[in-house]
Amino acid sequence: MVLAALREGKRNAILGAEIVKLTGIGYDRVRQVISHLVNDHYYLIASYSRGYYIPTSAEEVLETTRSLRHRGISILVRAARLQKTSVEEIFKQSRMEFHAMV
Repeated sequence: MVLAALREGKRNAILGAEIVKLTGIGYDRVRQVISHLVNDHYYLIASYSRGYYIPTSAEEVLETTRSLRHRGISILVRAARLQKTSVEEIFKQSRMEFHAMV
């Protein structure tokens, strides 16, 4: 149901709240389903402030990847500040955790 609600192209993005209305499931569940589709089934699903969409061009994929990298780095910087350590140290810890999960 969630996948069917997604549209192709950034200009056709759909807000999570709209997916909730269309599917009748809660917003947290919508996010879980999208995460499952991306991480477990390798669907290309992008997002930005105007909602979720299926990228249709290399430019849309690149734009989304840049945004994800920026968000990831920002999160690592915040974690480093909380632990009063370097971003490099947090990154090393994250790599070890990642390899333990895989």
